[in-house]
Amino acid sequence: MGLTFGSFTLLLVAGAPMVFVLGVAAALTLVVATEVPMVVVAQRLYNGLDSFPLMAIPFFILSGLIMEHGGLAKAIVGLAAALVGWVRGSLFMVATVTSTFLSGISGSGSADTAAVSSILLPLPEMPERKVEVTVATM
Repeated sequence: MGLTFGSFTLLLVAGAPMVFVLGVAAALTLVVATEVPMVVVAQRLYNGLDSFPLMAIPFFILSGLIMEHGGLAKAIVGLAAALVGWVRGSLFMVATVTSTFLSGISGSGSADTAAVSSILLPLPEMPERKVEVTVATM
């Protein structure tokens, strides 16, 4: 437990990326505390990363960016705003309806997030509706 926490804290303070902090802390604890050979750790790491869905995630994000830059995501946000935009607190509802429509198109949550987040984030009508930025980020 101390080895895990110590290596985690040391790497985090050193400024290592979080993915490496978690991976090195877990692998170091596994090798030292349980005497598992390093070869087994490498094999498990490779088998965990060698999956088709993990390979497809960047392409789902690419499809979301294509939908955003092609205008499809903005049109779907406009449709969702026309459907539920009249309700008080409609930003959440517009985001939910938009994500529902886009998930039916792309089939990926990461693609939906890539397409919708940059459209719904900089809303110019927030000052007109007297919405504080601190409230909108919660």
